[in-house]
Amino acid sequence: TGMSAPQDYEAPCALLEGIRVAGTPADRAALRRGLAGLCNVTLSGNAAADVRAFAEQDGIVRFATFEATGVDSTASRDAPATIFINARFQRTDPLWIAPLIVHDATVRLPGRGSAEAALMARQAELMACDRLLGTRPRSRGCADAAAIVGLDAPLSALRAVGFD
Repeated sequence: TGMSAPQDYEAPCALLEGIRVAGTPADRAALRRGLAGLCNVTLSGNAAADVRAFAEQDGIVRFATFEATGVDSTASRDAPATIFINARFQRTDPLWIAPLIVHDATVRLPGRGSAEAALMARQAELMACDRLLGTRPRSRGCADAAAIVGLDAPLSALRAVGFD
């Protein structure tokens, strides 16, 4: 991750009030565009509450480079609450960032390392993909969320790869 201090984000809706963005001016602009997409959709109660909780903790969103290139994003459970978005999303549709925020805000809370929590996060991510992107091209994360949610036994599949 970069070392730049997070800056306040003038949230276009109450859902995002408190979120801060970090990075270069271009990074912050891309993150702002991605986050703003969340103001244009109605999230389910749990997903909205999780995003709101992240924002109320003065959550930080920034780009990062990951050793494993297939990682789209990750979130810290420690203070300061931070969601790290893979730097490759600097060069994609900024709206692809929004479902990652929903996913990570959902899964980052304490006690959410179970298969049930992972499925809940993927369901929230898929909902954000469907509601925000409509007929626009989808990210690999949206496709992965759809594939996992669409499995006959998603909880069994998640447990088979290591979730409790």
